[in-house]
Amino acid sequence: MPSAPRSFRKDHVPELDGLRGVAVLLVIWIHLPMYVFGETVALIRTIVLPGDFGVDLFFVLSGFLITRILLVDCGNNVPLRFFLMRRFLRIFPIYYLAILILLPYMNWQQALTCATYTSNFGFMAMDEPGPLPHSWSLAIEEHYYLLWPPIVALLSPRASRRVILFGVFPLAIGSLLWAYSGPAWGDRTEAMSAFVFRSSTIRFASLGLGGLLAYSEQRIRDSRALARGLIVAGTVMWLVFNLRGMKALGLLDDLLAIPAVEGDPRALNSIKLGLSVIGFPCLSLALVVSGIAWSGSRAPHARLLRAAPLRAVGRISYGLYIYHVPIFFAGGVWGSVPYPYVIPTPARVAIVLGLAFLVSSISYRFIERPLLALGRRFRPAPDGAAADVAELRWRPGAIAAGLAAAGAIAWLLLGGSNVVANGAADLVERPDRSAATADARAREAEPSLTTRLEAIVARARDEVPGFPAVEVTFHDGGVERDSWERTWAGSFHDPSSGAVHLDVTMFRAVERFVRQERRLLQQLMVALALSEASDPAASGEARDRAAAQLMVVLGQVGGEGADPDGLRRRMEGVYGNLEALERKIGNHLPHGWERGALGSGRPAEARAAAFVAGATP
Repeated sequence: MPSAPRSFRKDHVPELDGLRGVAVLLVIWIHLPMYVFGETVALIRTIVLPGDFGVDLFFVLSGFLITRILLVDCGNNVPLRFFLMRRFLRIFPIYYLAILILLPYMNWQQALTCATYTSNFGFMAMDEPGPLPHSWSLAIEEHYYLLWPPIVALLSPRASRRVILFGVFPLAIGSLLWAYSGPAWGDRTEAMSAFVFRSSTIRFASLGLGGLLAYSEQRIRDSRALARGLIVAGTVMWLVFNLRGMKALGLLDDLLAIPAVEGDPRALNSIKLGLSVIGFPCLSLALVVSGIAWSGSRAPHARLLRAAPLRAVGRISYGLYIYHVPIFFAGGVWGSVPYPYVIPTPARVAIVLGLAFLVSSISYRFIERPLLALGRRFRPAPDGAAADVAELRWRPGAIAAGLAAAGAIAWLLLGGSNVVANGAADLVERPDRSAATADARAREAEPSLTTRLEAIVARARDEVPGFPAVEVTFHDGGVERDSWERTWAGSFHDPSSGAVHLDVTMFRAVERFVRQERRLLQQLMVALALSEASDPAASGEARDRAAAQLMVVLGQVGGEGADPDGLRRRMEGVYGNLEALERKIGNHLPHGWERGALGSGRPAEARAAAFVAGATP
């Protein structure tokens, strides 16, 4: 085994714990319901792509930390199996615990790809990845852990570094160029984007970039000038490799003309993903360098990264990364299946987020930390000797605590989070029980939403020619069928029979999230659905005009004598509410909610103008 120079370090860098905390918080940010943070934060998220950045930061950190450990172990003649055993104890137990707990909610393909660490490729062929959709990044890291340690152990440091420079990087660049090189993807641009974003060969570049830092760590610590140069270079690369940077350089049109995306309406998104796998690793490199070079200093960023709360989040970051998505599922702030459907509120989101941190802390204290202590037995002894066999003491208390923690985690992942969130959110959102009781009584006295919608449809049958023959049915969630077409009202239309299927869940969402004009919004949604049923081939503008004529007949908006400007301003607000409603709850209704289902993809001003043209003579 080659010996490593003594310049390689293995001392703890507390700032990197803080960076791990930053990385996992960025990932969690992208997985939270967008509306909780308001439109400004939503806009920032679309520009920064924090989840993508967080994953790349994890990759660069992992590449750096694993490589520096391997270099020091090799220099001290520590057997490679010791490193692999420590990795085994750190990575596998809670990951497979999560898979075991979630098996009831996974089909065999999902379970197999997760269990074999092939989800980054396996999920590309699945419509639904299951409750562990984020396991693709763990698969990429595991592929790296299988290939990289033997290379470092068998080669000299100089040779292994050349493997990154002349092996890993060219392979990543070649894979990226291959993905964009020809029209072989055809109309499967989404599949190409998934490959670019999740391919091990491409994402190894992030891990390799972190690994290169391990070879130069001492030089970076000794030379602030070198550190500043790397930070500037990484930041500039990040600014260049994004859509704005490419546009400023005049290269965006060239990128949009490449065969794999030319003419595809999703080309910009595909290009953005391709650029992010270059730009974000470079920015991550700059952050890691800043943590290494200013470690222990009084620099503001170093002091922030050493802050106890951020370091605490960094310590539980692995468990938090694994558990947060299933907890979000179970607590009702992620998707709709397989867990009970609820519309998330700020209070519920805060409660479920707290549960994710609680589960991760329990896991770290009672499962991960004892296993880390066991892993420390696979290190060199103080005298330099390394022994394979270490006496393992039987500790019934620790084992019982670990089993109890696993049981608590299982309960929370399998639905307990929803139980806790329901009770806690009810207390937070309705602290005045008398007011809550009065509100409940008022709702009981008010006609049900379905009754009100049926009254709108019945009136339309009686007063609008052409509508009596339209069949209308009501469902409360889960109305989609393969042969049905989603209407611009957010419901469904059956082309074979002409029937309209109105999803009451979507109308209820209007009441829940829109304080002004909510009744008008519901009536407009019914009008749009009926208009589409009467003439499915009509354009969007024609449907808005037909909906306006129906609304006039129903007496919901003024017809003759109405002030066109006043009506236009009012309807701009109504259509704007429809668009805002999509942004707020688009991913939290049963079976998802396609963009444009309510807004039809047209600006509110254009829709309002068409409405006014149909409502006024």
